[in-house]
Amino acid sequence: MNRARSYLLEVFPADKPLRDFIEGDAEDWQQAIIRAGRAENTIRKAVGRIRQFFTAAKRRGLVMSNPFEVLPATVRANHSRFHFVSRDDAQRVLDACPDVEWRLIFSLARYGGLRCPSEMLALTWQDVDWDRNRIRVPSPKTERHEGKASRMIPLFPEPHPILMDALEVAEDGAEHVVSRYRSASANLRTQMHRIIRKAGLEPCPKVFQNLRSTRETELAEQFPIHVVCKWIGNSQPVAAEHYLQLTDEHFERSVADGEHHKAAQNPAQQAHAQLRTVKNNPNAAHAKTSANTGVCNTLRDDAQSCEMAQVPMGGLEPPTWGL
Repeated sequence: MNRARSYLLEVFPADKPLRDFIEGDAEDWQQAIIRAGRAENTIRKAVGRIRQFFTAAKRRGLVMSNPFEVLPATVRANHSRFHFVSRDDAQRVLDACPDVEWRLIFSLARYGGLRCPSEMLALTWQDVDWDRNRIRVPSPKTERHEGKASRMIPLFPEPHPILMDALEVAEDGAEHVVSRYRSASANLRTQMHRIIRKAGLEPCPKVFQNLRSTRETELAEQFPIHVVCKWIGNSQPVAAEHYLQLTDEHFERSVADGEHHKAAQNPAQQAHAQLRTVKNNPNAAHAKTSANTGVCNTLRDDAQSCEMAQVPMGGLEPPTWGL
């Protein structure tokens, strides 16, 4: 609620009573924030928080209505900020990581699809089921929804050896998988950008979001989408709008599949062409038939020879004693 209040204080005085807010105030607030240069999705997120603030106030009888309900709060996908992190680039980043915990953070984001930092820092060693090759992922972001406090994902082969390395160097009695970077002052995104630049690459926007997006796009090529959404922890509409990417590989594969289909069609096309030739030029078909007469006569002579060779009544098998 403090975040919603801070958004309101950017435009309105602190002594403005909540009951005095009307829909016109909400529209004035929106225009002021736009003039301040805020991005559209940033404004929509702020509207969502302010809506929650006024909804809570309405439940307590402090206001009669929610004036910010007139403003859109649904965050739209910005596909221009999508970036698919290839496996080659991922390996370069892993090689540039300063220690095993950073390798684990990156690997669990790129190949496990974990949210960072919330899910990454909530993960404990007890959540790792080595026998069944599964990981229980606590999800602080969705825990307020029934049945969404955690989810199960496979212990994918890519982060598996890194997770084992991290377990070997973990202190005795360590609870959390990521222990060195749990401080509130540790800005994982800023440090991730430094590591990416060290790898000789340029950080993409929303780096951890794009790592999750990359993994969901990759998994959707191999498994049913409802399974993938269970693993990543989102819904199919959210996945389609905010996560699944159109990549260069899709275009390249479509061209390759087209060439394969074209090659498979050639024999059929040749057969159709020959049939058209026969229909259009019966003399050519007669000439071709005459050329094959010798072969046909030979086959006919062989058939006659088979007819002359009578099969005995007992059949082809030799007689069996006692039968």
